[in-house]
Amino acid sequence: MPGRARPRRNRQESRNYITKLGENDGSFRHPGVIGDGDLDKGQASSRRSIVDGMKRTRKSVLNVNREEGVLYTVKVAERPQKRGDGPPPQSDGSHQYTISKMHKDRSTWMGRFCRSFGIKLMEHEDVDSHLYRPSKSLAGYITWTFYASFSAVFLSFLVIFIVFSLVFAGFYALAGEFVPECIVVSGMPYGSNPESKFGDAFALSWTTFTTVGYGNVYTATGNDFEISESEDCAAVVFLCTLESFLGLIYAGMCAAILFGKVNRVQSHAHLTFAYAVCLQYESVDLDEYVDEALSDSDVDDLITEEADEDNKRVKDDCKSSSFNIAAKKRQSFREKFRGCPVIKFQVVNDFCNKAGGEIIDGIMKVVGIKSKRRDGKITYSQYVRVNLEDFEHPFFGKVWHGVHILDSTSPLLTDSAKQKIKVNGGSWPEQWFQQPEKVRRKLDFQSLVVTVAGISNVSACTVHAYKRYKFQDVIIGFDFAPLVYENESTGKLEVDLGQVNDVREQHKGSGEDLRSVHTPIDEARNQSGTSETNGEFSRNSLLYSKKD
Repeated sequence: MPGRARPRRNRQESRNYITKLGENDGSFRHPGVIGDGDLDKGQASSRRSIVDGMKRTRKSVLNVNREEGVLYTVKVAERPQKRGDGPPPQSDGSHQYTISKMHKDRSTWMGRFCRSFGIKLMEHEDVDSHLYRPSKSLAGYITWTFYASFSAVFLSFLVIFIVFSLVFAGFYALAGEFVPECIVVSGMPYGSNPESKFGDAFALSWTTFTTVGYGNVYTATGNDFEISESEDCAAVVFLCTLESFLGLIYAGMCAAILFGKVNRVQSHAHLTFAYAVCLQYESVDLDEYVDEALSDSDVDDLITEEADEDNKRVKDDCKSSSFNIAAKKRQSFREKFRGCPVIKFQVVNDFCNKAGGEIIDGIMKVVGIKSKRRDGKITYSQYVRVNLEDFEHPFFGKVWHGVHILDSTSPLLTDSAKQKIKVNGGSWPEQWFQQPEKVRRKLDFQSLVVTVAGISNVSACTVHAYKRYKFQDVIIGFDFAPLVYENESTGKLEVDLGQVNDVREQHKGSGEDLRSVHTPIDEARNQSGTSETNGEFSRNSLLYSKKD
């Protein structure tokens, strides 16, 4: 209570109090004390139940994080009840409490106004969390400018500029009514033309705010109209000084925001991610053997496009000899991936057909998001690390395929599937490949996030890009179509960007029927009598078009 001396607390007492949700409509509060000796039996029992519940929660989270590939776990709680409904009981019968500060900041409007400019009128006890407290409105506007387009940001700049100009124009018009000789309009005192009073004030406002100063409207000096005392125009001069100062700050802030947006554009990697993720367990080509020595992405980057004919002949000889050596290492798809299917991601560089558009030291990472359910409800969400075969690319110029093997250590499979793979010697049982639906039932994830980062060879800046795939975006029994071809006119290897989202069905072991699952788009087409148009059909928000 104000004006009432509080007893001095010992060092073992806490400065926080515990508010029990719902008890006495949230008005009952008692201090949380560290020592059990200062509490009665009921409070001590309640405190011990809270501590035991926190220990059990921490232990369960630690056990979850011990699973292989788990980055971290987010616990999902039930929706809390309202205060009037009583404290929400936990699964173990304990209650939920809210911890609040005992000494709250009761600053005035002046303190909050100064704090918006970074000026603190009083010291805060919690220095670690209150040392830097920016204005929420200003921080929210700056954050919005990064989400908005350039047109929207320019429009907001214009609106703020007009608002400032109109506000100060009102002040100038008011000052001109009292001291018209302090504002000179084309050599005449303010108000000489009654029909243009506010227009003249607005002209003085925006020219002062932008520091343009055309000279047709300005503040009077001692030589103008023989002003006896300079103090008569002090108010007008102060308004002009204040507005010009705010104009300089506003111009700098606009420039900083534009610089941040341009930097954001430079940090974005110009990449195209395929719409779908391919799950493949057999070879696609008629030749069921794959070359282990050569990669299926960016092979053409190893060939210099500007070499002369002699260098090309030498490189062709080297390539043919290396092919003969690699032919001895050829093995089937099952042998290469130890009898397990693979999930493949495709990323294409938008500057693939331009010189100097490569990404240096590229790194691809994949994170899987899984949700665990108990009694039909989501209890916690896991973020798991998905290991790739080739997650680094020193010179990403054209196409990059990220491959993840679905073996016994893959975090994208169910626990029962991983256990059966271990029993089967590390490979998938043959009966699982008979139906694509069986393969899909072995997967255990909700979405996949693919991130690519590196150094752009264009801007020499660190760039990044990401793509989120849903579980329905995985198509089973398909592989991405080849994109690289040789331009006959130039003799260079180029990428057909029109086939980035083309897939091919594997040769042995049929893939899933992409027409089997229908979406509301298909139903609408069936009702209208146009279920298929030019061989196009949709599934899981993706539109498929069959090519001959």
